[in-house]
Amino acid sequence: MKVRNFNVKRILMIGVLLSLFCLIYAQAQIGDYQPQTSFASVSSAADWLEFDGTWWVPAMQSLAELSPFTGNIYAQNSFFVDADFTLLGNLVQTQGSLVEVVNNSTFTIGASSNCRISELMIEEGSRLVNNGRITSAGNHTAITLGDAFDMNSAPELVNNGSINMRGEIYIASYGRFISTPSGRVTGSGTISTGDYGAEFVIGNSGGYYGAFGSTQSNVYNASFVFNGPSDQVTGNNLPGPIHSLTASNGGTLSLSGNIVMIADSDPVIGDPTVRVVNGSTLNVGNYTISSESSAPGAVATFVLEEGATIETANANGISSETNGTNIIQAGSIQTNIATYSSGANYVFNGTQHQFSGCFVTTPVANTVNDITNLSGIDLCPGFRPLHYTGEVTGVFNTDPTSHWGYIEAPTVPVIMSYFNAAFSATDGVVNLKWETHSEHNNLGFYIYRATEREFVRAELISPLIEGENSTEGSVYSFTDSELYEDGTYYYWLQASSYSVTLDVYGPASVNVVFNEDPNTPPDVPLVTSLVRNYPNPFNPSTQLEYYLETGADVKFTVFNLKGQMVDQFTLTNRPAGLHRYNWEPRELSSGTYIVKFSSAGKSNTRKVILAK
Repeated sequence: MKVRNFNVKRILMIGVLLSLFCLIYAQAQIGDYQPQTSFASVSSAADWLEFDGTWWVPAMQSLAELSPFTGNIYAQNSFFVDADFTLLGNLVQTQGSLVEVVNNSTFTIGASSNCRISELMIEEGSRLVNNGRITSAGNHTAITLGDAFDMNSAPELVNNGSINMRGEIYIASYGRFISTPSGRVTGSGTISTGDYGAEFVIGNSGGYYGAFGSTQSNVYNASFVFNGPSDQVTGNNLPGPIHSLTASNGGTLSLSGNIVMIADSDPVIGDPTVRVVNGSTLNVGNYTISSESSAPGAVATFVLEEGATIETANANGISSETNGTNIIQAGSIQTNIATYSSGANYVFNGTQHQFSGCFVTTPVANTVNDITNLSGIDLCPGFRPLHYTGEVTGVFNTDPTSHWGYIEAPTVPVIMSYFNAAFSATDGVVNLKWETHSEHNNLGFYIYRATEREFVRAELISPLIEGENSTEGSVYSFTDSELYEDGTYYYWLQASSYSVTLDVYGPASVNVVFNEDPNTPPDVPLVTSLVRNYPNPFNPSTQLEYYLETGADVKFTVFNLKGQMVDQFTLTNRPAGLHRYNWEPRELSSGTYIVKFSSAGKSNTRKVILAK
C-alpha cells in the first residue's frame, strides 16, 4: 500500500505535538493549572484542572482567588483573564490557543515568570503588565491591543521586562504601549498600528530604539510620550509621520533625526502636536520638526509651555513666520502653528553664529524667561526690545540703534514705596495708604484682608482701584469700614498689570479695638519683610535687615527708578528670625534704587540711595 507524503507529514506533526504535550505534562508540578474547556475564565474554578502530582483533577479554587499564583499554567485551550490576576509562575501556550484580557482587568506577569505566547489579546480598558519574559510559541505569534473608544479606555501593555517576538505586536486605534526604562522588545517580529490614535509611552533613555530595538515597524500616525527619569533621545528609528510627541521627562529629550507630523486633526485626540511641558527641555539640534502639508486646514502644532526649554543649533533659530502660507518656512520648527511661551527658556547652542529667528511669544509679546547663546547671535529686528524675566547667558546686542533686535531687562509694572494700615478708633475703620515710586502698564490694585497671616486665606474686599501709571509715582488710599469685631487684621495689596502680571505686597497688620482710647497705638507684629537698610545713603555697602517668620529662601531684586531690573540675588535656606546681609553693588553708579524683598510668597520694597 502506498502512503501519500501529505499524510506522512500530518502524522509526523501530530506526533511532535503529542510529544510536546507529554513533555509538558511530565514537567507539571503539584498545584499547576490547565483549562479544561475552551475559553475558560480565571474567575471560575469550574473551568480548570489542577495537577495533584499524578492526575489532573477538577480545581477547587479559581486562579483569581489564588492570585498571585505561584504555579504554572499549561494552556492548550484558550482562556479569559476576566479579573485582576498576577502570575508568578510560567505560562505555556500551545499554537492556536488565545489568552484574552477583558472586563477592565489587569493581567500581571511576575519578574521571574517565563511566558510562551501563541496569541494574546488585550481588550478595551484592560491591561497587561509584563515584569518577566515573554517569548513566541511559534512564527505567527500575535499580541494585539484592541480598539478603544478613546484614550481614557485604551487597552494597555506595560513592558517592564523583555518581549522576544517572531510574530506581530498590533496596536489598534487608541491603544497604548508603555515601555518603562527597563522594558525592551527584541526579535524578528513586527510592530504595527491601526489608522488612528496608537500611543507609545517611552521611558527608555535610548528612546524608541531603546524600547523596540531593530524590530520592524509598520507604525503610522502614532503619538509618542517621552517620560523617562533621566535625559533621553528619540531614537533614530522613530517611525513617522507621527501624530504627536510630548517631552515630559523633566530632563532633556534630544532629537535623533528629523520629525515629520501629519497635518490633520484626529476627532478623538485632537490636533497633531509636539509639546514641551513645564520643566522639560527639547534639544532639536540641527534637525527640524515639520508638518507634512501646507494646505489650508493643516494644523500640525508646536507648543513650548511656560517653564519649558527649547535648544536649537539651527542657523535660523526658531520662527513663527509663515510669509502668507500655512506653514512656517525657516528654522527648527516648521509646523503650521507654533506657540512659544513668554515664560519659557530659549537656548541657541549652535557652534557658529546664529540668527534667533522671528518668533512670537505669549501671553507677553517679545518676552522670554532665560535666554542663552553660545557662539554669537543676531536677534530678530522685530525684538525692539526683547525682554527677559530670568537670566541671560552669552553676549547679546543692547544697542537700540542697531538694525538687529536688542535685549533689555524687564520693567516691572509697579515699584512700591510703602503700604500701611492704621485703625481709627474714632471712626471704627481701618485706613490703608500706599505710595508707588513708578508705574508702567499698571491696571490697578485690589485689597485683600484676613485674620491670619496667610494670603491664601485672605478675601477680596475692594473693587479695582485703577492705577494712574505715573512714572513719578502716585499716592493711593482705601478705607475698610466693614469691621465689627476686635482683633488683629492683615491686609495685602495686589497690583495687576495689563500683561496679567500679579504682584502682592504685605501684609500690613493692625490691631482693631472698638470702644477704647483712640490714641492707643496698635501693636504691630513683626512679619516676614525687609525691615530697613543702614546706612542710607551708603557707599560702598549697606546692611539689608530682614525678618523671617519661618525658614525660607530670600530673593532680592533691585530696580532703578525707571522700573528696570539692575541686580538680583538669592539667599537660600535662611532660618527664621532677624538677619542682615551686606550688599555692595560695585557695578552700579550713584543714584536712587528700589530693593524688592521676596520670601515665602511675601514681598515689600525699600528705597536706597547709593552715593559714590
